[in-house]
Amino acid sequence: METFHAMIDGIGKGVPAWLPLILLPSLLAAVAIALTLFGGRKFYRYIAALLGGIGFFFVTCIDDLKGAFVFLGLYIVLAAALRLLFFIPCPFKRRGRGSMEREEKIYRKFRESLTEQAWETEQRAMPLPDDFEEEPHATAEEYGAHLSHATELLSRLKKMELSPTDRLETDALSRSVEALRGKPLSEEETGVLNDCLASVLKLTAKYKL
Repeated sequence: METFHAMIDGIGKGVPAWLPLILLPSLLAAVAIALTLFGGRKFYRYIAALLGGIGFFFVTCIDDLKGAFVFLGLYIVLAAALRLLFFIPCPFKRRGRGSMEREEKIYRKFRESLTEQAWETEQRAMPLPDDFEEEPHATAEEYGAHLSHATELLSRLKKMELSPTDRLETDALSRSVEALRGKPLSEEETGVLNDCLASVLKLTAKYKL
């Protein structure tokens, strides 16, 4: 027992106070920032526990158990506060190749399905000679819809790194807008156009265009 106390006293004399009180909390903060930026946040709890244990041991050697528990309480508060950084989306985390390939596969599958569905819809929409045609209304330009501006925004969206779902929606909106350009619009088609323009505005706001 005396040997153990002598070892503790020796460590306490050889370890500077700034190591557990300043260096270890600073190291914990650096680790939290690095994990926030580059990913691997699940390891934070283990690193925090390791650094906290080391700090508790050193403070026990330097001071006493009371001081060590005070240090441990303050350390836990700091560790919990730094963990709030993980609510920030990880800006530099790279998705795995497998994840990207799965998303691209899903995107291509739904795009092919949408293209086929659009072709079938166009075929059904082609009027027969004896069909009764609904009386058309004014064109989109006469309704004041800024189709050229919508087309420009869609073009800019296509150049960005969109999620597969948003890319699919952007392609569908482009086809819808072009299909309605420069033609007399019925009341139903006018509603469709307004919905398309609203969706374009939502996407541009999402990607801060």
